[in-house]
Amino acid sequence: MKKSSPDLTFKEGFTLLELLITITLLGVVMVILAQAATLSIQTWEKGTTSQFENQQTAVVTEMLSQQLRSAYPLRIPITKEDGTQDPSKKLLVFDGGPESVAFVTTKPLGIESQAGLHLVVYYLEPEKDLPTSHLIAAYRSVYHRQFYEAPFTDDEKTRLLSGVTTLKVEYYDGKSGTWFPEWIIKDPTQPVPPAAPVNSDDLLALLPQTTLPSAVKLHLEYGPKDSPSVSDLLIPLMAQGKDDKKAGADTTAGGAGDADDDDDFFDDDDDD
Repeated sequence: MKKSSPDLTFKEGFTLLELLITITLLGVVMVILAQAATLSIQTWEKGTTSQFENQQTAVVTEMLSQQLRSAYPLRIPITKEDGTQDPSKKLLVFDGGPESVAFVTTKPLGIESQAGLHLVVYYLEPEKDLPTSHLIAAYRSVYHRQFYEAPFTDDEKTRLLSGVTTLKVEYYDGKSGTWFPEWIIKDPTQPVPPAAPVNSDDLLALLPQTTLPSAVKLHLEYGPKDSPSVSDLLIPLMAQGKDDKKAGADTTAGGAGDADDDDDFFDDDDDD
């Protein structure tokens, strides 16, 4: 009986070169897929961050607009070096600088429970080891003794935005129709400076004012230098003070009318 021989048919497989080429192609494909996934995640994170920053900016600018619109022309007695006061000479609480603004408002920092007038100061605070700054809002009730003279504590400061590169503030004088980089309030205890020559905006800008500005314009830039976020605000002030006949006794803007209503409080408080 004849024995059957084993099947010795040659079966072809992958060579070492083909395996190396396949592994290399798979590695390239995996790298491309990983990069695409990373790009997608970064794009999503950037979109989410941008959306958050836009929402945050909208909240900050809306709050700032409401507060400035409700600026109150509060006047306080000036204490002399000897500790005495002249009730007939009172200082309007407003300090307008090119990169900061301080004013009294009927709208506190979004805290509805804290009613009454508040001093609010917006300014830039440099970030540590960075060329950018934080936008800070400091606030305090005007019924705090020496509310205008005492420095703010950390508890009275709120960081609103980070990565700010530019804050520019301008002030509009409705009488002359001119924008000024500063708004200096006249100290009634100081002598009156000489009048500025006609059509001299530079000298006029240096003259102290006796009322609030008619409007405030703010230019804010923050974020990356290659694609910064920009916010421009033009905010009219509803009350300029008693010296502004157009403002009159208008109390429609958050109760901002005659500033003498609260002057008696400060006079009584100083006597304690």
